[in-house]
Amino acid sequence: MIKTKVGNKSNKVTGKMTILEHLEELRRRIIIVLGLIAVAFVINIYYSRHLIDFLMYPGKNVQFMFYNPSEAFLANLRGAFVISILINFPFIIYHLISFILPAFQKQKKIAIVIFIFLAVLLFYLGVAFSFFVVTPIALDFLVGFSRENLTAQISIASYLTFLFNSMFAFGIVFQTPIIFTMLAKMSLISSKFMRKNWKYAVLIIVIISAIITPPDVFSQILMSIPLILLFEISILLVYLVEKRKSR
Repeated sequence: MIKTKVGNKSNKVTGKMTILEHLEELRRRIIIVLGLIAVAFVINIYYSRHLIDFLMYPGKNVQFMFYNPSEAFLANLRGAFVISILINFPFIIYHLISFILPAFQKQKKIAIVIFIFLAVLLFYLGVAFSFFVVTPIALDFLVGFSRENLTAQISIASYLTFLFNSMFAFGIVFQTPIIFTMLAKMSLISSKFMRKNWKYAVLIIVIISAIITPPDVFSQILMSIPLILLFEISILLVYLVEKRKSR
């Protein structure tokens, strides 16, 4: 009993948390995030028809259908849930990083706040690029293969799967500059190494695009192009980090 009290007192003085306290803190943050998503989901259900109409914007030239009685209803719920996650993405990232934040010094905390802001910004840019550019072009291209004896009949469920996969894939891959910048700060990668292995990077980009995009060549090409541009931006950012470290 004496040892336990001394240990607890020592933790309070040093500011360190036990494993159980870390788990309790993690549980608290998970509950907060789930609560935010749940509140947004309840609100979004009320506007689910309008949300589905908005989500169908990239396929405005496509006639969508549903093939079983519950498909349209489930599509509304699914759309409301995914939009709830997108709305709360900044809070998800904030609570995720804040769980690790106390372990860093004050100077590093400022850098992580900037990191959170850029991560959220790039994620939304990737989602927007997919929604307003990639998906409309991909749908027009793919539906263009229909003809007199081959008519495109796309279910709302399959369309939402196509749309959400593309949105989250682009949101994630748009984090590339941040990832490489963090690796450069930890001295795990250099701009010289990235330049030297550029052709291998392009090959990896093509493979990644084939894995995470919908199963069509056109979507893979549309993802490969911005990924290559993001890789070039990453090389520049890594170079700037190296110059700053050398000073």
